[in-house]
Amino acid sequence: MAEKKATKKAEKKVEKKTEKKVEKVVKVAEKKTVKEEKKVEKKAEKKADAKPAKMSAADLKFFEDLLVEKRRQLVVAQSESEKANAFQGQQHQSGDSGDSDSADSATDINNLETTLGLAAREGKYLVYLEEALQRIKKGTFGVCKVCKKLIPRARLLAVPTATKCVNCKEETKKKEQENNRIEMARLFAEAQRKEMMKRSER
Repeated sequence: MAEKKATKKAEKKVEKKTEKKVEKVVKVAEKKTVKEEKKVEKKAEKKADAKPAKMSAADLKFFEDLLVEKRRQLVVAQSESEKANAFQGQQHQSGDSGDSDSADSATDINNLETTLGLAAREGKYLVYLEEALQRIKKGTFGVCKVCKKLIPRARLLAVPTATKCVNCKEETKKKEQENNRIEMARLFAEAQRKEMMKRSER
């Protein structure tokens, strides 16, 4: 009987040791699996980075034609505007002087300011169009410069010079607004500090 009890105790000890060994092996295996999964994920991320999003050749050609046409329309509009301004200037120079000169001059100044404002906006847009065409040549057109994902076609149709998707643009706006609020608060605090120093000096 004593021998049987001793044998059972020994068997139990062996079973416990075996269980512990098995548990260790399982834990080590699980750790290895997690590490391998992480490695696979990193490799996948590297592959994704190595192969960035790119618009199809057909879409690039479509938007290239669209941008070229918009550039043509803008250049024609600028040319017609310049001709109209030159014609108005000639009429003003050849017109008779009279009491209405001051009113005409004021109108001319307002028209000139409006024309210059439009010209500046058109000039900027022309630059944006040229930059978009350069991105098409590089094959980066239609890729958000923040998240590196393709910008939805609907957004590009509405704003073909867009460089960010809607989400990234909104995030950028939020950050800019937050930075502006922080800067305004800093300037206000600085003004308050200077005012308090002035009062203390009196």
